[in-house]
Amino acid sequence: MRKYTFILFALFLQTAVIADEIKLPDIKEGLWEITSVAEMVGFPVKLPPMSSRTTECLSKQKGLDPKTLLKDQNCTLSDLSIVSDTATWNMSCNMQNITMTGNGSLQYQYETFKGFFNMSLEGESGAMQIMTTLKGRYIDSCQ
Repeated sequence: MRKYTFILFALFLQTAVIADEIKLPDIKEGLWEITSVAEMVGFPVKLPPMSSRTTECLSKQKGLDPKTLLKDQNCTLSDLSIVSDTATWNMSCNMQNITMTGNGSLQYQYETFKGFFNMSLEGESGAMQIMTTLKGRYIDSCQ
């Protein structure tokens, strides 16, 4: 889950840079703490929410190209829209006989962000949803 959270975050950042007609929100480059809480809905057994916290050095130019990040993930991003400080998107992935589709939204301020992404999964064992909330905050400069 942590891997997908970072991929979505990085995908948003770099896709905004790549698309000439879309302007990237003004964020502070450096070390960020990213927290995600994911809840599974439709799973046969009620599971507690899964949370993760990671730190990532984020920069507009540094290696966050979605083509590189998603190269081995079989994922595509569509309908990316950035209006002022809010980004929204749709996404679909196919991995190991599992199809995932979803959407998300992130709202940025200079040193923080918050948002969500929801994914629906369909595989051999049935369908379920993963609803994830995201928060990020700038910590310090990168070393």
